[in-house]
Amino acid sequence: MASKRSWKLQQIRQIENSVRIFFYIQTVEGVAITKAVTEKLTSEQVQLWAKQGLTKEWVQKQLASYTNAIQKGLEKAGQAGANPLNNKQLLPRKELMEKILELWK
Repeated sequence: MASKRSWKLQQIRQIENSVRIFFYIQTVEGVAITKAVTEKLTSEQVQLWAKQGLTKEWVQKQLASYTNAIQKGLEKAGQAGANPLNNKQLLPRKELMEKILELWK
C-alpha cells in the first residue's frame, strides 16, 4: 500500500511540476505552446491526465479564474492607458480549460 501511495504522490508531483512550468510561460512561445496543446488535445490525453491526478474541479476553478481575469481586464479597457489583457496567456489558457472540460469523460 505504501509503495502504491508513494508512486501516486510521485505522479501527482510530476503533473504539478509540468503544469507549473507550462502555466508560467508568459512569452510568445508560451502562447504558441498553449495553443498547440489545445489544438492537438484528445480525450485520451485528458483521460491520462485524470488518471495521473488532474481533477475536473481543478480545471473548472482554473477556467473560472481565467474568465474572471479576462472580464476584469475588459472592464478596465475603458480606462486611459489600460492594457486589458496584459497577460497574453489568459485567452489561450481559458480555451485550453474549456477544451479539457469538453473532452472530459
